Amino acid sequence: MQTAVGAKIRGDALYGWLHEQTHFGTHVRYVHDKFMLIDPLSNDPIVITGSANFSAASTKYNDENMLVIRGNTRVADNLPWRVYASIQPPRLP
Repeated sequence: MQTAVGAKIRGDALYGWLHEQTHFGTHVRYVHDKFMLIDPLSNDPIVITGSANFSAASTKYNDENMLVIRGNTRVADNLPWRVYASIQPPRLP
């Protein structure tokens, strides 16, 4: 398993986590996500998802996340449908 670390929590880690929990929405008012599919139709697809951008600010200063899933064809097959369903207008009963 490989991990990538973005912003470093300075000082007390518990304080930093509690601060995020109690001050959510004061700077950023929404949760965002993005995804990238690489070779989605192969037997070894790569799905990259999370809030992180491929920028210096994202990887050095911001509190971001990124998940890389490799070789899971089920995730790669279902991700486009999940995205499509999330952008559809709500249906009335």
